[in-house]
Amino acid sequence: MPPTPNRLLSDWKSASDVDEWARAHEFGEPIELTDRNLRALSRAHSGHPVGLYLWEGAEHEIYLGISADSVVKRLRRHLIDYDFANIQNFRYRHHAGTSRELRDIERQCIWEAIWTQRLVVFNTEHASSVLHNTDFDRLVTEDEQLVWFEDPATANLASDHAYRTPDPSELARSTKNYPRFMRMPDADRIISAVSLYLRAAVPFPFQTQVQYWSVSCLPALRLTDGYKRLVTLSMGILEMLWINQAPSGAVDVRMGTDYRFLPPGDTEAVLRRLGVTMAGIVHDRGGANEEVLVFPSTETFVHALQTSAPIRIAAARFALDRMRMGKVTRHKESHNYLLAEEALSRADGWPIASESLDLSDTLETTL
Repeated sequence: MPPTPNRLLSDWKSASDVDEWARAHEFGEPIELTDRNLRALSRAHSGHPVGLYLWEGAEHEIYLGISADSVVKRLRRHLIDYDFANIQNFRYRHHAGTSRELRDIERQCIWEAIWTQRLVVFNTEHASSVLHNTDFDRLVTEDEQLVWFEDPATANLASDHAYRTPDPSELARSTKNYPRFMRMPDADRIISAVSLYLRAAVPFPFQTQVQYWSVSCLPALRLTDGYKRLVTLSMGILEMLWINQAPSGAVDVRMGTDYRFLPPGDTEAVLRRLGVTMAGIVHDRGGANEEVLVFPSTETFVHALQTSAPIRIAAARFALDRMRMGKVTRHKESHNYLLAEEALSRADGWPIASESLDLSDTLETTL
């Protein structure tokens, strides 16, 4: 059998706290992570071992994941992405439910592993899912990214606040739609919603403007059933925060998040109490962790983002991953400097309490 890139240690064994937690959560016996064992698991499930998996690195860090296709494919990918962890074993928990059910179970397991057993969980230990070196690291170092992710709103408040001055052609493009937008009755509330997102979830928004995020104003985007796009904030090629107007005149907000950081427990019920619904994976390029949240009004969006630290962290993690994946591409020319400048000027005014990844207080109130 071909070797896997990890190196099994002869006298290594699973940590007792990891073993205890894994068995209590039906992950079963540890299996050495070798090509032979991965092939055996695949054969035992007709090539599609679906459900949850847990692996343990040489230093006893763990990673919890899911697959609705094949956990073997995911484990082979992790051997490459997490080569520095030197994965020693894995455990498998069969579950043939829907992707939504798997996400709910995974989210709950991650939180329980962290807060009940105090295990070191790779899912939250790293600031980003994108582990290789990127262009973004040259603008913001990896250490700065880690510090930012511990408390995005506070880090953004203390960051460089230099505005980027547009050139004449950029200003002309911005002026085309902005006055018309500002005449709309909801314009002020929309700008405030954008400013809150910039403060709570966008890494170093002054430094990353245009290169890593852009915001368009009344873009020429065709929507169905009479809906109109008012604002789109994009990263890379992906829309991250977008605001639509219904034929009735009602305005709703949609925001991309990393589902693993949303409130644990009955996540949908917790979000419903805030007036928020889950739309799942919306974009082909959104990745496996995308969870788009729908807010029926700008007021609901502002209240939810100010109230829920897990929603802010989920949005921040998703945004950081997108920036690490690459710069703004086709949306760069549609960036509206006037809208961006006004939103940035309001960002510091939001009263957001300092927070960290230790969200145990929030966990207690949402379970």
